[in-house]
Amino acid sequence: MSDSNKRRAQLWLPALVCIGIIAGTIILWRTLVAQEAVNVKRLVQFKASQIGYDIQDQIEYRVNGLVRMAKRWEVRGRPLKSDWESDVSLYLTHYPGYQSMAWVSPSLKEEWSLTTKRGNPPHRGSLIQPLISGYLAKEAFKREVSLTGQLALTGDEKVFAAFVPVNSRKKTDGFLAGVFNINELFDSILLHETGGAYSIVISDGAENLYGHVDEADTSGGWSHELDIKLYNVKWHVKIWPNEVFLKELKSPLPGVILLAGFLMALLLSLVIYFARSAELRAVSAETSRAALEREVIERKRTEEEVKFHATAIEEANIKLEQEITDRKRAEQEVVRHAVELERSNSELEQFAYVASHDLQEPLRIVAGYVQLLSRRYRGRLDSDADEFIRYAVDGAARMQMLISDLLTYSRVGKVKDFAPVDCKAVFNRTIANLQKAIDENGATITENGLPTLIADASQLEHLFLNLVGNAIKYKSELPPVVHVSAIDKKTDWLFSVRDNGIGIDQKHFDRIFVIFQRLHGKAEYPGTGIGLSICKKVVENHGGRLWVESAPGQGTNFCFTIPKRREN
Repeated sequence: MSDSNKRRAQLWLPALVCIGIIAGTIILWRTLVAQEAVNVKRLVQFKASQIGYDIQDQIEYRVNGLVRMAKRWEVRGRPLKSDWESDVSLYLTHYPGYQSMAWVSPSLKEEWSLTTKRGNPPHRGSLIQPLISGYLAKEAFKREVSLTGQLALTGDEKVFAAFVPVNSRKKTDGFLAGVFNINELFDSILLHETGGAYSIVISDGAENLYGHVDEADTSGGWSHELDIKLYNVKWHVKIWPNEVFLKELKSPLPGVILLAGFLMALLLSLVIYFARSAELRAVSAETSRAALEREVIERKRTEEEVKFHATAIEEANIKLEQEITDRKRAEQEVVRHAVELERSNSELEQFAYVASHDLQEPLRIVAGYVQLLSRRYRGRLDSDADEFIRYAVDGAARMQMLISDLLTYSRVGKVKDFAPVDCKAVFNRTIANLQKAIDENGATITENGLPTLIADASQLEHLFLNLVGNAIKYKSELPPVVHVSAIDKKTDWLFSVRDNGIGIDQKHFDRIFVIFQRLHGKAEYPGTGIGLSICKKVVENHGGRLWVESAPGQGTNFCFTIPKRREN
């Protein structure tokens, strides 16, 4: 072989080796870069799904608080305003993002509301009323939970609202509304989840609701987008890693391998070309092999760590699903107990009515014969017999009074359809029914400002009869003076029944409204202890509140409210 052929052979082999190694290196480099891109996209996709789930879960969790409040309202009836405000204060304090909660009446008027600012305790204030004319009026007849789009109140604040319908006794009782500060809500959900490593934009299709974006970020090409369906709205979420975090995600391995491949090609070409450097070539090859093994081991270790973290996340998701299932089961159990309690109360009222009604006939016979015995044999027997007969007559009379009051108490639980009632006419009928007691005690009964309102006339008559009758019964040494009045409080009527009687100690204010509870003996003041229980039940049936203001020897003022209603 000529020198030229030898020279050519020496050049071809190193060139072929160099080209082959470079080609293989480029293929390996492109494969690693592509795999790395797939891993980054999977990570971003997983993070986006996790964030979407967190947003949906956290907002549903907050809105479900309103739903649970509405369910309690439906089961128990409208709560006291103070109880409602106490419940709402807990929501505003413990759930970041809530800015205001309110009850909106069926007339689309904001009745009760509490609002809060970050770092401040809840206080009474209105943020709901400005939203009603712009949104709720169009949605007022829907029977489902609904969310608004982005709304602007004052300044730069951006909010959206949730509306939950409330039904009480098969009638619409308005809506419960919650206003969420968009920035505070999503900051509380997302900042701890992303750790500042991702940029996030949330929109409703028309405009951006929320954006947490690094101004220097240019990594939008790695973004992932998804839609979140919440009740009647759909939000679009876009997420991508920030530039710094993206650099941390990318491994230096592909670049190292690319550089090493080119160096290896050059080295092997030189080794082959310089055949006499065989020893150096062997050492270099061994060194390169060892480096490659270390890289492979590191890669396997990284893959094992990724598998470990994926398993932990999967276990956490399973646990979360189980907790959600347990919570739903508990909610269903609460609903079932509420239904059972309502049925039990209905059966108890029916039993009391039937039992009291059936007791009247035999008691009427016993009372008649005892009274006949008293008239026929009074004075003909000894004094003990006369006293025994008198005890029997008094006992029968008290039993008839007790049964009559029990019948009245059981009937009060059945509310008739509300209709316009002239309270002054009810007052006049009350005076007519109590005329004998008024004349005997020299009582003066007056009224002022009694309105016409939507209510149950028969129940209001029971209410007036018991309160005015008690004012006459529990008189002081002076002749009874009783004044009945009413004041317009915009959303309801505030009634007052004030007297100059013996008064009530403050420690007994709660006890007097408990059935069968009496503060005096039967000989001193006759009665059954049911009258004020009937009054409390009548007021609660109308959605109002009954309370007492008094002190011993200073008279008593019974106050109650009746909400204003529109005639059906």
